[in-house]
Amino acid sequence: MLAQSLARPLRAAARPLASHHFVAPLAAPAFSTPRHYFSTSSAAYAAAREPLARPATGRRRAHYQQQGERDLPELKSRAPLYLSLALISAGAWGLFLAYATNNERANSSVVRSLAFQLRSWPAVKEFLGDGVKIEPLVADFVRIKGSINMLAGRIDVQFPVRGSKARGTASFTSIRRGKEGRFEVLRWKITREDGAVLDLAGLDLSQPVAGLE
Repeated sequence: MLAQSLARPLRAAARPLASHHFVAPLAAPAFSTPRHYFSTSSAAYAAAREPLARPATGRRRAHYQQQGERDLPELKSRAPLYLSLALISAGAWGLFLAYATNNERANSSVVRSLAFQLRSWPAVKEFLGDGVKIEPLVADFVRIKGSINMLAGRIDVQFPVRGSKARGTASFTSIRRGKEGRFEVLRWKITREDGAVLDLAGLDLSQPVAGLE
């Protein structure tokens, strides 16, 4: 009896719940992984690890092969260049020495004394004309050939001269016999362009020379 009395209230309480529709709890959505997910990821990972290489076209491949087979250019010898520079330097040095030695002869006391004699002697004026002087080669540059060696006791020079009537070449040679001796004139003359020669070493140059034109 006691059990029946307790079961009745439980049944009464369960009736309202049975009268309503039963709603099942919502289940969490199930995410399904595509079958090809792992396969695609594996292929991409493998492709990333492989080195990138682009297939070269036929023209590019031929260009690379031609560059690989091309010989290295041969280095040209610089010996001709160095030789040319040496020759130019030697020539320039030779010209400088020639200019320096000529300038030294032109400004020497010997040449200045000879030029003064040519200007002042009446015989030379009659032979070449007035205003006799050493004829410059270019501008004021005079060319004095020969050598002047006072220590060795030898003077031998030639230079062009010009006057108002004619021009010619003056030649002077003098030597010193012995260390303490005086210079002796061996040659001192003027050769005119027409072939006439005026010997100045054996003439009295203070007087005009008869017969000279």
